[in-house]
Parts: sequence; C-alpha cells; structure tokens
Amino acid sequence: MLRGELERLMQQQPDNPLNLQLKARILRENGKDDEAIEVYEDLITKIEGMKNLKEEIRDSYISELRYSLSGVYIDAKKADKAIEILKALVTKYPENATFANDLGYVMADNGKDLAESEKLVRKALEL
Repeated sequence: MLRGELERLMQQQPDNPLNLQLKARILRENGKDDEAIEVYEDLITKIEGMKNLKEEIRDSYISELRYSLSGVYIDAKKADKAIEILKALVTKYPENATFANDLGYVMADNGKDLAESEKLVRKALEL
C-alpha cells in the first residue's frame, strides 16, 4: 500500500523534495542504504540549488538532511563519511547538542580520537 502510494506521488511530483525525503526514509527503513544515500545526496544538491527559499530555511533543511544522511552512513558501515558530515554540522552549529553528542559517540564507537569524542559528549551534556 505505502509503496504504491509513494510511486504515485513520485510520478505526480518527481521533484518534490518532501517526496524525495520520504523515499530516502523508506529506503533506509528497508535496509537499502546505498539507494537511500544516493537519494539523500541528490536531494541535498537539489535543495542547495533552490535559491527561491530563504537562506535560513534552506540551510536548516539541508542540515536536517545531512544529519539524516549521517545516520544512513552509520547503518551502511561507512562511519568515516558519517563523521565527516557530523564534524561539518558541529562546526556550523557548535551549540547543537545532538550533533555534538552523535559525533562524539560515532567517533568513540569507531575508535577515532577518543579524547576528542569524550569532549564532544561532555559538551553536549552541558548544552
């Protein structure tokens, strides 16, 4: 049922960002990580090009998509890509506890710079 509904939406509005986001989420939930990654990356590129959106709204939406993409990279066992995305998010939004916490835990879970990962998690707790 849901698959048919998504296919109908995609046929009617193939470039609608919300439909593409839904498609990426469904792909992720069904374990199709590589396909979900591709849809998220395409969607981010599409949103970056939408100059009709206010910059603040566009940046917020892109950050949300990148955060979701980092989770798919983790699911796909591509932690280095997730860390890269999360580092960029923490740099852009240093007061975001979720980004700092996730980066710290992903780094720790993958044995990357344990001292820095601990700092990030502690910082997240303070925010």
